[in-house]
Amino acid sequence: MIQRIQTLFLFIASVLLLVMLFYPLSTVTNSSTGLFMTLHCFYAIDVNGATVVNFSLITTGVLIVITTIIGFLDIFLYKSRKKQMLLCAFAIFFSFILCNLIVLNSFIMKPNAESNIFFSFVAIFPIVSFILFILAYRGINKDEKLIKSLDRIR
Repeated sequence: MIQRIQTLFLFIASVLLLVMLFYPLSTVTNSSTGLFMTLHCFYAIDVNGATVVNFSLITTGVLIVITTIIGFLDIFLYKSRKKQMLLCAFAIFFSFILCNLIVLNSFIMKPNAESNIFFSFVAIFPIVSFILFILAYRGINKDEKLIKSLDRIR
């Protein structure tokens, strides 16, 4: 049902992923020269203001969009719990990959060993959404078991 707790988990996880599209994920600075690069979902901005587009950054952005769409779509599939659990499992997988891609992109854009990486507050959102998708999956699974047990009693 749409008023269940897993709906709230799915909604919060999807909104957190949607917010990631509008804020920078991390900043790479060099301690000796002070140069920096800001990484966003689809691109990076260099110190000169030039936009750097990388395949792994585009992959991160596309993965964020796909996971957000899956999360919002998953809310409205409450009548088909099997499909809802399947989509929630995909969202869990994509969130896990997203957590790793953000860290990987930051290390790829790091120019040398003395550079520092500072993650934004937004970089923790995939971890939070990963946990929320797991909680939603458990709630959906619990509802499915409850329905099966009620069918057994009849």
